[in-house]
Amino acid sequence: METAAIDAVLLIRTKGWGMIDLTEEERRVALSVWAGLVSFVALLYLTGSFWKAAVIGVFVLVSCVLGLGQRWLLRGSFLLAIVAIAIALGAPTPDQWAQLLQDARRTLFTVDG
Repeated sequence: METAAIDAVLLIRTKGWGMIDLTEEERRVALSVWAGLVSFVALLYLTGSFWKAAVIGVFVLVSCVLGLGQRWLLRGSFLLAIVAIAIALGAPTPDQWAQLLQDARRTLFTVDG
């Protein structure tokens, strides 16, 4: 039993998870699906609106598959995921950002006189 587990780990290390064997077109489609899914889940978490998240997720997916702004869309979906993770871990929500920015401006630009 122990040898089978070691063999499985060695097989995964040498063969990978299958992404290495993909063609460039298959990788592009896989990245597009991933970006659309990440955008959908992050926006669903941030906004709570299924339809907004679905429309934007489909837009990201279709745009990436067509190759329209794929680089920017991949970066944007990554940024959305980072923001959603930060908020899930306790960072202030987007509706509190305006107040925090105003407080920071007041603090930085207040002159003691």
